[in-house]
Amino acid sequence: MVLEVGEGVEGIAPGDRVACGGEGAGHAEILAVPKNLVASIPDGVAFEDAAYATVGAIALHGVRQADVGLGDTVGVIGLGLVGQLAARLLTAAGCSVIGIDLDEAAVELVRPVAATALDRNDASLEARIQAISGGLGLDAVLLCASSAS
Repeated sequence: MVLEVGEGVEGIAPGDRVACGGEGAGHAEILAVPKNLVASIPDGVAFEDAAYATVGAIALHGVRQADVGLGDTVGVIGLGLVGQLAARLLTAAGCSVIGIDLDEAAVELVRPVAATALDRNDASLEARIQAISGGLGLDAVLLCASSAS
C-alpha cells in the first residue's frame, strides 16, 4: 500500500494498492522505489497473488525471447520459482517441456506440467533427451538456475 509519493509522481496516490519489482524493490515492509517499478493491483487481486507479478514477468520474458511455440521441445534448467513458472507458461504455449534440476523436490513439483522431469545428476540425461526428442535435441533451453559460480 502506498504511504506517500514523491514530487512529480502522477497516477499513484497514498492508499493505493501496488506491487513493485526490479532493482531496489526488495522484500521489506516499507520501500522507497522509483515510480516506473510500481504497478497498481486491480481490485479483487490479493497482495499475495500480486507478489508473483515480477517473477511471472521474468519467466514470460524468457519464454518470449526463446521464440518457441506449439510442438517445440524446450529444456528448463533450474526448477525454482522462475523455472516452475516458465515450465507452466511453455506448457500453456503447446511446448513439450523437459524440466531439469539438482533438487529432487523441484523435479517432482514440475512433473504434472512437464513432459519429462529429470535430475541433473542422471548419468543418462543426454541420452534421455535425445530419445525424447527423436534425436533432434532441444529447440531451446531456458536457464533458470542460480549459482554463486
